[in-house]
Amino acid sequence: MKRMAIPALVALLAAIAVQAQSPPLKMGLWRFTTVLKTLDPKSDVLKTSAGQWCATLNGWQKFYPKIEQSDTCVWTNVRHTETEVSGNSVCTTDHGSIVTHSRMDFMISDRSHGMFHTIYTIQRGSKSITEENTTESFYLGDDCKDLASDTMKITKSFQEDK
Repeated sequence: MKRMAIPALVALLAAIAVQAQSPPLKMGLWRFTTVLKTLDPKSDVLKTSAGQWCATLNGWQKFYPKIEQSDTCVWTNVRHTETEVSGNSVCTTDHGSIVTHSRMDFMISDRSHGMFHTIYTIQRGSKSITEENTTESFYLGDDCKDLASDTMKITKSFQEDK
């Protein structure tokens, strides 16, 4: 279920950025590491991913206002300061619902730490799966090199079943 680890991060920053006069992070190339723990009664899974993301101001200004207008997600308890962004979201899909509490801490504009707690409820049998995600991001510079603007690429990924 790698479906929401990185999108949850992007969605949180998107919803919060709409309220901010300027993005809470530097624009350019970022390196991130995400650890995703799936808590399932039958088997816990620990997945680590690493990659890069190219953030641009143009991308923030075009894409992120669309998140707030989403017909499928509602954000509440949104908080934005110079060092923290957080909020809760409830999203509905054809297959069930996704409830997430998200928080990103910006120690300085070139480093961030994020925590996401997500519960997926699948309509068939009302099965729930809980995921906990932590993300560390570091700014590498304003040149995104060969990575296209406002895109992300996973460079490493491995999974450990428990």
